Amino acid sequence: MSLSSSMRLDSSSSSPSSPRPQEEPPWRPRGGSEVPPRMAEAGWRRRRARLPVGGRREGKLVDILAERFDIVARCQGGANAGHTIYNSEGKKFALHLVPSGILNEETLCVIGNGAVVHLPGLFDEIDGLESNGVSCKGRLLVSDRAHLLFDVHQAVDGLRESELANSLIGTTKRGIGPCYSSKVIRNGLRVCDLRHMDTFGEKLDILLRDAASRFQGFEYSAKMLKEEIERYEKFAERLEPFIADTVHVIHESIAQKRKILVEGGQATMLDIDFGTYPFVTSSNPSAGGICTGLGIAPRLLGDLIGVVKAYTTRVGSVLSQLKSWVKVGTSLGQLEWNSELPPVVLGAVGGLI
Repeated sequence: MSLSSSMRLDSSSSSPSSPRPQEEPPWRPRGGSEVPPRMAEAGWRRRRARLPVGGRREGKLVDILAERFDIVARCQGGANAGHTIYNSEGKKFALHLVPSGILNEETLCVIGNGAVVHLPGLFDEIDGLESNGVSCKGRLLVSDRAHLLFDVHQAVDGLRESELANSLIGTTKRGIGPCYSSKVIRNGLRVCDLRHMDTFGEKLDILLRDAASRFQGFEYSAKMLKEEIERYEKFAERLEPFIADTVHVIHESIAQKRKILVEGGQATMLDIDFGTYPFVTSSNPSAGGICTGLGIAPRLLGDLIGVVKAYTTRVGSVLSQLKSWVKVGTSLGQLEWNSELPPVVLGAVGGLI
């Protein structure tokens, strides 16, 4: 499951004690309780459910909802497996980091400070969109506080998984976890560092030396550093029009009563704090990640929309544990639960409850 949060952000609720206005959610047609037409066509029904593991159809739902919002924002995660959406002509788009609202021409898309950004991958996505007639100029903003994901993070991701052998986490090896590790141990680089290339090389040198000292399989040289600096000088120039203080942008939008939709990635049971640890992602895809990943107060959150699938897919050695917890029958409707199964994991495996 991924949590996509539609937020009714109202500047009138300026103090914590102010009552929340009793207005209709942006995704519900005014004057009625039925779902929007495109959501109805997709078989959507509003409901409350326990929200488990894995991602399915959240990109499609965000694309549908984007028509009713001014801004679609990503607050956490990186260029993982991604969200697949289709335009009105049926053309397929696989988005990994760019928010799924990009196909709506009136929507501003924001990559928040809580995300990690692999610039080569981001530019590939932008090029793919532009080549298919989807303009990103003036419609996509990247937080100056977001951390940069380098190729070294991807290399370390693979080396780390190799060390774990039979206990591997099962990451996509896109470097997302190691990038968050760099953020936490405070030797990471942020998007704003691209504006200070005079100190960029020194900071990158520290990051690369740290990886080389930890992993024998990672070979580091002065030539590698020189090439990376030259590459990122070009990246800095290209990314500059997209860089913004997105915390300020979001708060200005709230003051202007613009409607904001936050697109989640991964799932509640993959949350670094509340998921099936250690078989989790490296960020907070549950609702709390919205506040830290975009820099907004909890009292400003509106409706939360959960995307749930009726079956479970997992990667890594967690599969062997699941097999000991549940006996899967010949169809999804035939499941025999082990009474020893921990309740929290029962919720994760059970899908829609």
